[in-house]
Amino acid sequence: MINLGTNALRATAQGQVTFSASDEGEYINLSVRDTGEGIDPAALATIFQRFERGSDRTDGSGLGLTIAREMVEWHGGYIEIETKRGEGTVFSVMIPKELR
Repeated sequence: MINLGTNALRATAQGQVTFSASDEGEYINLSVRDTGEGIDPAALATIFQRFERGSDRTDGSGLGLTIAREMVEWHGGYIEIETKRGEGTVFSVMIPKELR
């Protein structure tokens, strides 16, 4: 969540970043929503690959999202992304209530 929150803050200069949690049946949904520029749809296919950074990024190693996804998957969960250019992005971390 720290990585996702940090990324959201970087993407949202004058907007908002919102954290939320909800019960989704077998999962707990931990979400980070920002009102930034959104993610280029072409980048979604590779966003979780090692050393991948957005085209407008010059900082960071490109490992944060890879590590975040791996940690979530180790616990039997997954990450979903909803994004719309010019409106923002939501990263939803789905963690099973019964961890592995």
